[in-house]
Parts: sequence; structure tokens; C-alpha cells
Amino acid sequence: MKRVNHLLLGLCLLAPAAADAATAAPTATIDCRSAKAPTVDWDTFMNTCRARAAAERTQLGGAGAKALAAVANVFDSRTTIAGVNNGTVTWNNVPTWSDADIMAQFAATRDARYMTMSGDPRLRRLSWQYPDNGCFARAEQVNVQVTQAGKATPYKLFAFSKYQGLVAHTTNTDSGVIGWWYHVVPVVKNTAGQAIVLDAALSPCRPLFWRDWLALMANDLAFYDDVAGGNGVTLAAPTAYDPFSLVTGEPSHSTQSLNEQTGQFLPLEWQRQTDLGRDPNVVLLNSPPWSGYGCWLTTLAGGSANVAPGANTTVTATCPFGTLAVGGGFTGSTDFAISKNAMNGKAWQVTGRNNGSSTQTLFTQVSCLISPPTGASIASIQGNVVNVTANSNGTSTATCSSGTLVSGGFTTTLGSSPATVMRLYNNNRTTSTGNTWQVSAQNTTSASKSVTSFAYCLQGTSYTTNQASGTLTSGGFASTGCSSPPTQLIVGGGIAFPRTTNYTVWDASFIRQSGYLVQMAPAPANGDANAKGFAECLSHP
Repeated sequence: MKRVNHLLLGLCLLAPAAADAATAAPTATIDCRSAKAPTVDWDTFMNTCRARAAAERTQLGGAGAKALAAVANVFDSRTTIAGVNNGTVTWNNVPTWSDADIMAQFAATRDARYMTMSGDPRLRRLSWQYPDNGCFARAEQVNVQVTQAGKATPYKLFAFSKYQGLVAHTTNTDSGVIGWWYHVVPVVKNTAGQAIVLDAALSPCRPLFWRDWLALMANDLAFYDDVAGGNGVTLAAPTAYDPFSLVTGEPSHSTQSLNEQTGQFLPLEWQRQTDLGRDPNVVLLNSPPWSGYGCWLTTLAGGSANVAPGANTTVTATCPFGTLAVGGGFTGSTDFAISKNAMNGKAWQVTGRNNGSSTQTLFTQVSCLISPPTGASIASIQGNVVNVTANSNGTSTATCSSGTLVSGGFTTTLGSSPATVMRLYNNNRTTSTGNTWQVSAQNTTSASKSVTSFAYCLQGTSYTTNQASGTLTSGGFASTGCSSPPTQLIVGGGIAFPRTTNYTVWDASFIRQSGYLVQMAPAPANGDANAKGFAECLSHP
């Protein structure tokens, strides 16, 4: 995504003095709240808007003149990402909600229909599908709604770029992108103390960690550190409304924000959906894009570490807030001895020892289910610990007694002398639709070792899973995907090959969200129909 800077340059045409006197220059309209770049020079824009904001505060019943003079406005309080917690308002001021409350209030404020457009009595939501402008009114109305629901009022998080350099992807413009000079959202903290923003205009399926939200609008988070250039972020009190509001002590704009939604942004949203060839009677009323299975998606998170020769390292990939970890995988090299490939809470962990002579990188991935049903959870079931003596084999199994098996994992003993693991020749479900995960090992080392399987069971849903497979090619890889995308999601994978075949699995990972790739060495010259890679496919009713 490229950052786009729109510099508004005027062309000055010289004309005779008599013509100048006879023709008055048009006056540019200054909209101080618009997220679009100003149409006048920056100094004129700032001076005008500061003066208007001060006058408006007086009308709204703000603090006294001396108090007003002592408080900076939101734009002038910009700071770097690292400096957010050093301002007038800090993360300590931001209220903490339970994770369940964050998810519930995000959905409630996204979906609430309580406003009407002039001439149309049908109830409408906030203007989530008109991203061009109105973020300030949406954020204020979200705060009104959650406060009425009895929750502590969120604070406001502002992002800035002086020359409309904030650029995000959207399905609600004909170009597929939208640019702003600022954007604002409500922000709260979750039970882990992370700052979470509520922004259904950019992320209609889930709340976002604040840094992830900022990353949607810039190529690099360092972009926000150019405060001298007009970029930056500001954390402000709940009543801060726009860039010229006071960071603290701003009067409420609850009534004004409602009027701006109904009088300005709802009609613009209706026209935008019409212009995009959609039926606003559908997408703005009973069937918004996120309804039904509109948020039936997964996202991948990753982690990596450089592992020195002889070192043993655990790499972790963690799912973002509001998602559910459902499976994972790894990529290394034939020099790694992998002793763990398993889930750990909302994360996937891979432990590997580098038996090579140079530093190498070990990668891990976790697949995260977006917008899982309320009450959905993953139960991790540990199978039996199987001790496998030298030159023998054994199998550990783990079974989901409830829910549906979505993926599985393993741990095994890593010997120190020699620093090897057993050959794991099965890491998959026992049958294509079964609820048991199996891990089989052939102990080719000289010491007794153990292997333990894990089954990950999705509970609280009516979803089902099945296993798809692909065979090992002469290139040493087996790739596969689900038969009915996008109604099926790949949530995990596995491997299988004959016990007596000396393969090393060095890659078992997702190909984005479209497939699962397994790579084994040595590559068979003519392929191997008995060696397989598996994809675990999740389906909704």
C-alpha cells in the first residue's frame, strides 16, 4: 500500500488590473472537521479552525477562558507512537473492559439502527460504509451508545498526516482506497492491558489492537514519528471531537454528532452505495456486508527467530485480539530437529534445535478464526505420553469428546547427545472426518524417547471439519487445499508417510489462507504416493 500525499497547488494567472477590480475572487469553504485535506493553505486553515473551535466551546458551555488557554488542542498534542503514554492523557486514563464486553459492544455499536435520514423513516446504522468523512461523529456516537449501555466511556485515539497521507484499503470507494489527513476512533483496554480500538469503518469484523489499526493506514509505523512533518498520534479524553478539540475538558458533542450523522453522512452513504452499483436498501438496512457469514475468514500471524548452531529455540506466533487460534505450522530447514509443534493458548509454538553449522531462521505460523460465534472456544486435549524405546515405534492419540477436531500438534523428546528427535511419520487425524489426532514416531536414536499428541477441539459452534490430502511430488513437496473455498477455511494441516521411509519434514505451513504446504527431504525421484500432506478444512452450515 503506497502512502499518497496530496499537495494542493494553485495556478496563479496574471490579469489586467481593471479585470482584477471587476472580478471578486471566490472564497474557499473551510470545513474544520472534514478528514479530507483542506482546500486552503495550511496556516489559514489552522488559524481559522482554532478560532472557530474556541467560539464553539463558548457556545457549548466549555471551561472558563483561563482554563481553555491552558489546555492544548488534539492536533497540537501530536506525538510519536512511543510518546503516546507521555502526554496529558495516558493509557492509565483509558478504561478497561472485559474481553467479552469489548466484543459485545463492538458488535452492538456496529449494528445498532437508531437514526433516520430525512424523508425516510427506516432506521439506519452509523455511516460505516461511507469512510470518506464523519469518523468524528461516528466515534462520538459510539461513546454515547456504550455509555448508555452502562460501560465506562472510551477515550479517543487520533492519527494524523498533514497532507492526507493516511491511506487505507476499503471496499466502499470505487478506487479501493481512502485517504485522510486525520482519523479518530474510540479506544479501551482489554484485560491484558492492551489498547483496543473500535472502528467498524476500517475493520467491520473485529476490534483491533491500536498498533494494528495504525498499520492499516501507513506502510510503516515509523511514519507516525514524523511529528515535525505533521504526522503523529494523540490520545485524548472521551469528549474530544475533532483535531481542534481540547485534549481534555472539551464540551460534549453528542447532539451535534447525531445531527451530523443524520443530516450529512447518512445521505452520503446512501449515494455512495448507489454509485458503487449496490442496493442501499439491502446493504444499509437488513443485510450489511458483515452479516451472516460475511466475516467468515481466517488471518495468519507469524513469528521467527534466528537460531545459532547448536542452539535450541522456541518461536511463538500469537493471534490478534478478537480471534481464535485454530491451527499452526512451521518452516525451517533439514538441519532443525523439531521437538514441539503445538498450540499454547492463543498462540502456536515451535521448538527446534539447529544441528547445522551456521545460523538459520525458524518460522512459525498460527491460523486465527475471525469473528467466531459468541461462546466459541478451543479445548486443548492432551493425548497419552508414549515412551518409545530405541529402534521401535509408538503412537499417541488425543480425541475430542465434544466439539469438532480442527487441528492437532505434538511434543517429543529432544536428545542432547546426539541432539536428534524421533522420525515422526504421522501427524494427522486418524480418518478424514474423525475426531482423533494421532502422532506416530519411529525411534531411530540410541536412547528411549517420548511423544505426546494434542487435539484441538472447536466448541460452541455448529461448524464441521474434514481432511483434504495431496501426495509428495518429485520436487519434495505436497500441497493441498479445501475443495469449496471460500465456504471452507483451511485451519490446520498435517503429514503422513511410511514408517520405514527416511523423510525429514522441514516445512508444514499455510500458503496464505488458500492452501497447506508440506516439504520433505530427500525428495523422491518419482514422487511418493504414500507420502502425504493434509489440510484441515472448516465448514459452516
